Amino acid sequence: MIEKLKDIFYDLNDLLVTLIIILVIVLAIAYVFTNAFDLDLNRASVFDFFGDSPEDPTPPPAGTTEPEPETTDPPTPTEGGIINVDPETDETTAPAQTPTEPAGQSAIVTMPTGGNLTDFALEMQEKGIIKDYESFINMVSSQGLDTQVQAGDYEFPLDITDAEAVRIMFGM
Repeated sequence: MIEKLKDIFYDLNDLLVTLIIILVIVLAIAYVFTNAFDLDLNRASVFDFFGDSPEDPTPPPAGTTEPEPETTDPPTPTEGGIINVDPETDETTAPAQTPTEPAGQSAIVTMPTGGNLTDFALEMQEKGIIKDYESFINMVSSQGLDTQVQAGDYEFPLDITDAEAVRIMFGM
């Protein structure tokens, strides 16, 4: 009887260790993929790849009207979703914002003949196109494209991801 209990305990122990190993492997693969493809799992845009779900094309039956939702204007969150709330009066205010470039603008970066990727990426960072030039260089290098940058002028929208900048540069 005790031998059977030992066998069950050891079998469960082996199963638990196997599941832990599988979990570690899955997390490691997810980490590698998020870095390799410049994904940020905290952004909703990660799922834009799958496209928007289509709207319901069927109209409501004749003679029925949909109730209008209540329109209360919630405070508009600022960058990062931060809202200041005064605990005594329950008033909401937006924190002071730093000046940023208006949305929809772009910047032109020139890659001179014989120029290097580091100088190009630094200029991209200075103009607000990318956030970190080192991660951009690592991404381009990891794809084997660091020696294939063509000389010329490149126009980029401001504050895009590294992957989007690579697509623009190499017409991907």
